[in-house]
Amino acid sequence: MRMPRTAPDLVDAYTRFGYRIFEPNVRCEIKKSPVNKEISEQIKTLKGIKDFKHLNNGVTIVCENRSKNSKGLRITKPGVVNGLQTVSTLASTYASLTSDVKEAFEENCQVLVRLYFKNKILVPVLVKATNNQNPMEARNLRSNDDEQVVFEKLFADKGWFYERKQFAWEAFAQDEVSWPTLRNKRKQNFQVRSSHGRLATRLIDNQDLMQTWLSFCRFVNEAVQRRRDFFIVDRFYDRVFKARLLRHGYDYDFQWSNPKIDDEAVPEAPSVPALLLSHLTYTLANDLIPTNKEHRQQCLLRLNLIGKITRGARPSAERRPTVACWAYTLSSPNALHRAMRLRAIQEPRR
Repeated sequence: MRMPRTAPDLVDAYTRFGYRIFEPNVRCEIKKSPVNKEISEQIKTLKGIKDFKHLNNGVTIVCENRSKNSKGLRITKPGVVNGLQTVSTLASTYASLTSDVKEAFEENCQVLVRLYFKNKILVPVLVKATNNQNPMEARNLRSNDDEQVVFEKLFADKGWFYERKQFAWEAFAQDEVSWPTLRNKRKQNFQVRSSHGRLATRLIDNQDLMQTWLSFCRFVNEAVQRRRDFFIVDRFYDRVFKARLLRHGYDYDFQWSNPKIDDEAVPEAPSVPALLLSHLTYTLANDLIPTNKEHRQQCLLRLNLIGKITRGARPSAERRPTVACWAYTLSSPNALHRAMRLRAIQEPRR
């Protein structure tokens, strides 16, 4: 059912109810989007306001019921499944409009609204079909799955904010009271003071978590090479969020395709402490292992080459092996060991 509705109605709903009206939506507001910028710029002019209903894709809303009265149409338990960016951008831009443009907006700005009953349409199918203005990450299409909502609550009980969709933390921090699945949580529940007194947020991204868990189970190749498939290929998704491996990847010869994995998996998700362990193990290793730049610098320091060789200089014959070491150091961290061996050959121990 299609019907024209004025944009101020949507702005008013967003102002009154916040993110609660976006509960069925699979993602949060995209702060820096060219589409949002175009929407904002368009309603700053009288002509743009008048043409808005023709140039915007509109808003898709699901509801439980609707009824007509003297004031118009009353919608019961509405939820915006597509058009979050439109509604949030209209609301944020409206506040900055000049008085004459505001008046024009309230009188003439219309948005096409598609209204569907929840019991007459498959909401996930509707979401996939209508989200096409801003690029949609595959993970967002799974963000409202039961297991994702459950993990969000379980991680919250451990003091971690589980980011099941893009920009979820920013949206929660902006309107924590209206976050439907964490009604009793606030920003401070996920923030701690570091040893240096800085405020840090305990944030864990579900796509990163899949990667660290697969690595923890020793399927490193898939963790690195197949990240794009995590939320597309059911086998990846199910093995992390719906099933638990009983054995380490070593027992399966590190072969992700081994059919025994599916045969032996327990039909229950890994525990939150186990998933956190994989995440924190990665974080610790990442902090301890030097970066490529630091690694090269350490090698140059050990070879006593810092400040002695400049790029482009032609070394003497007796120094060329050392320059070769330096070149290897700059080109690839994997060549550091080779560089060290060349140095050892050139300068035997005394």
